[in-house]
Amino acid sequence: MITDHRLFSSVALPVVLMPLGSGLASWFEPAQTSYTESYTVKAGDTSAASGGRLGYPHVNASGSLTVKSCCGFSTNDMMFTVGNELSGFMVFGVVVGTFRFAWDTGNYTEYSMIFSNMFDSVSPSYHDKTVELA
Repeated sequence: MITDHRLFSSVALPVVLMPLGSGLASWFEPAQTSYTESYTVKAGDTSAASGGRLGYPHVNASGSLTVKSCCGFSTNDMMFTVGNELSGFMVFGVVVGTFRFAWDTGNYTEYSMIFSNMFDSVSPSYHDKTVELA
């Protein structure tokens, strides 16, 4: 009788342990669904405000913004764009006062909002403004 004795070695599977810090833990938390933020956009500048990481593609990002003039000026207008590099941008043009917007994120899960206060220096719109998002 022939006996075949084979040596079986244990296979060690590497286990990566990561602390559940604020970065990794946020992957498992629900996406922020609403927020209120305020941005100052100086005359002659363009400012990008991070819209957010929604976590899922094809999500309808929507909200409202209010443009407020500073220093007693009455023109409360701002050029507004929302989008991302992969799905493209939606240019709303010049918005005045309060404006509601909606935009589909497409295949990407992040989006940014861009506020442009690039009016001609002789225009009555050329002054600092604040954008409030809700």
